[in-house]
Amino acid sequence: MAHDFAKTMIDQEEGRAGFRIMVVMSGGILLIAALTAGEIFPHPCPPTILAMIAAVLLGTPLVCQAVADLWHGHADMDGLAALAVLAAFASGDYLTAGAISFFMVISVLIERRSALGARKSIEALIRLSPPTACRLNSEGEEEEIETAKLKAGERVRIRPGDHIPGDGVIVTGQSTINQASITGESLPVDKAEGD
Repeated sequence: MAHDFAKTMIDQEEGRAGFRIMVVMSGGILLIAALTAGEIFPHPCPPTILAMIAAVLLGTPLVCQAVADLWHGHADMDGLAALAVLAAFASGDYLTAGAISFFMVISVLIERRSALGARKSIEALIRLSPPTACRLNSEGEEEEIETAKLKAGERVRIRPGDHIPGDGVIVTGQSTINQASITGESLPVDKAEGD
């Protein structure tokens, strides 16, 4: 159930990130159009309007996030970038405001997409862990418990084909173990006592 919730949250975050990328690319295209129009047409009106739209489109999320961060008592680089965007916008330098916003928003999006990819990989690893483990009690009898309830020092029995419920050392026996999800090795590895 918790895995499904995490997957849903990741999927929703991916959708929002995709929308943000589309908005940033639209703002970037407007910014490039404003630069190009400024070179082609000597009249200041078309590039100024395009640059202003790009600055508003790109700068609004940056400024809103900076205000929210300051409201919660956090001050970071985004706040300084938002201040620079507001100063450039107030002075009428819309190209600079748009360019600062574009690069800041792109860097934040790249950071979030990377973190989202890492979260998806961790979620995939969590799904590989078995929900239950076969714990051996002090008399050597087996009892099935939730994997999350395992404690350091407890012994578990792992049968051929079982997923390993946690880190540990092999006390008795030997087998071939697929550890591709942890190490990336493509082939199963032979393991014996002491491994």
